[in-house]
Amino acid sequence: MNDQLYWGLCQLLWLFLFLISWGCYSLRDFSRSRLEEVCEKRGRPDRFGIILRLNASILLGLEILKAALWVTLVSVILRRWSLDWDDAGTMAWLEIIKDLGLFVILAVCFGVVIPWGMSRVAGEQFLDSMWPFLRIVAALSGPLVDLSNRFDRMLHRIAGLEDPESHSAATITEEIRSVMEEGEREGLLEEKAISMIDRVMDLPEVDVADIMTPRTSMIVLENDETLAAARELFIKVGHSRIPVIGDGIDDIVGVLYAKDLLKYSVAEFADNREPLATFARKPFYVPETMRINKLLEVFKIERVHAAVVLDEYGGVAGMITMEDILEEIVGDIADEHDHGETESIREIGPGQFEIPAGIHIDDVNDRLELEIPNDEEIDTLGGFVFSLMGRVPVEGEQIDWENVRFTVQQADKRQIKRLRLELRNPDAASPSDKSES
Repeated sequence: MNDQLYWGLCQLLWLFLFLISWGCYSLRDFSRSRLEEVCEKRGRPDRFGIILRLNASILLGLEILKAALWVTLVSVILRRWSLDWDDAGTMAWLEIIKDLGLFVILAVCFGVVIPWGMSRVAGEQFLDSMWPFLRIVAALSGPLVDLSNRFDRMLHRIAGLEDPESHSAATITEEIRSVMEEGEREGLLEEKAISMIDRVMDLPEVDVADIMTPRTSMIVLENDETLAAARELFIKVGHSRIPVIGDGIDDIVGVLYAKDLLKYSVAEFADNREPLATFARKPFYVPETMRINKLLEVFKIERVHAAVVLDEYGGVAGMITMEDILEEIVGDIADEHDHGETESIREIGPGQFEIPAGIHIDDVNDRLELEIPNDEEIDTLGGFVFSLMGRVPVEGEQIDWENVRFTVQQADKRQIKRLRLELRNPDAASPSDKSES
């Protein structure tokens, strides 16, 4: 093999290797948003979706081509060495060392460094421009991708693992969380933004029953009350809608909206004696087992912002509003009517706190750095104390759990309303103490 043919063939192979490696790195690291923007600017918006769909086939085909190029390059070099051996009668060691060193340098440059850098700068442009070639690669490697997937599933079954396709959603979720953690470390995402995104991702796991207002805490109007009484209650509690009940809490005859009463004058409020169901809207019902993400879709389709929640027996379990869902995502939302609710956990002394019994256990754990157990049956602090005592306690009763003492400050015959929590560990610091330190 003469030198001109040898070096010409090597240059051609190195060029192909560079382009194939550029394509491989681009397919692994491309930005979806940038690729979509490139395709739209060049008048080929459909190409974006096709590249995403055929990504695995194209990447496998390019990897096969890259392996074939490496084999060809090594074969050409070995052939050159064998000819040198035949011509010289002995192995030209200096020539071999020179070729080997040059091979390593070119392999690092054209097989790794340069294509990786180019993929970071113009990977999306490369994928769009080279699509005619990549489409052929995808078509040729399609059967190999199918064979690889079958082999992958077989290995998972032999190893006793789940089908990789069955937990792809969970894998993507974990990858998103990993990206968010990396963004927080790099200072690109704030902790509040990460918390909000995390809550949105958890919505498919949250039931309506987890965030609804329970029936024992619902504010209702009786059907035989007057419009004037309804108006006074709206002003007092500051709600925009209140359920109207008939024979009991399980008999909700409608939902009265405050804005529907704006058209009536003061005189009409005083004179009107019709049942409140006349002015109320038809209630919208949802089961307590419905997921929050599904409820959001239902609210959007039905154009409602509140629903009555039913248990498995058809009884009223509570009520849920759009505000409840938003608070699950962004945290507590206080308005001008939430007097005294902005600080639900009130510190009254070193290690002593007044807490409403209806507060979620997770909120208490986060604020006071405790580990009060929480499960599907008990999610409020009052429910936890109730389970410890095994009955409805009376005011003034106390019970200890680990290093925490609970004192019932307010209760009626049916439920606990307010508690005092005391951290009995003398080394436990209050949140204000920790912030000062």
